[in-house]
Amino acid sequence: MNLFLDVLGRRPDGYHDITGLFQTISFHDTLRIRMIGDGLRIESTRYIPGENTLKKAYDVFRKRTGYRMGLEVRIVKRIPMRAGFGGGSSNAASLLRFLGKVFKVPRGDLVEMASEVGSDVPFFLEGGTAVVRGRGEEVVHLEDLPRYGLKLAVPKVRMDTARAYSYLKPEDFSKAPCDVEDLYRAYLSGDREGIRGCSYNVFQEVLK
Repeated sequence: MNLFLDVLGRRPDGYHDITGLFQTISFHDTLRIRMIGDGLRIESTRYIPGENTLKKAYDVFRKRTGYRMGLEVRIVKRIPMRAGFGGGSSNAASLLRFLGKVFKVPRGDLVEMASEVGSDVPFFLEGGTAVVRGRGEEVVHLEDLPRYGLKLAVPKVRMDTARAYSYLKPEDFSKAPCDVEDLYRAYLSGDREGIRGCSYNVFQEVLK
């Protein structure tokens, strides 16, 4: 989840430069993966479209490595779709981790594949606590934060990431009230006022 997300501007490649403080939490989907003869077969407890991040991760891995394996993926889906919780990206990262372990793919190659699949997929390869920059591919892992309880609220507005970013205007860029490192230090020290003052997500205003 995003504890902090500031968008700095639109890039020439159509993506956006961001600064974020990302944190994995215990709320997750479950993937059961097994090798089959050929192709990709996905079964899920909730409907997912045919074009999805799992398929993209599978296609990218095959293209980049030349391996022609088949996979059956069964998903116990708990994370709401199009709610900003990173369900699709974390599932794609889990699939890449599995394939990387099976085929002994170097870590750096997996990170490159993850970046091709989606901007926040590289973060989910390892998870934990991290400052994320660039379009999401620059991940600096940090000391884990202390345990905090939280309540997740599923937004009424549901939309995919690309559409959400399309609503951003230049006046929305670089509006965070503090630096991302300030928020990280506030979490480490238990500074609740600092946490309240520095917590920021650009889409809270854009998608009202």
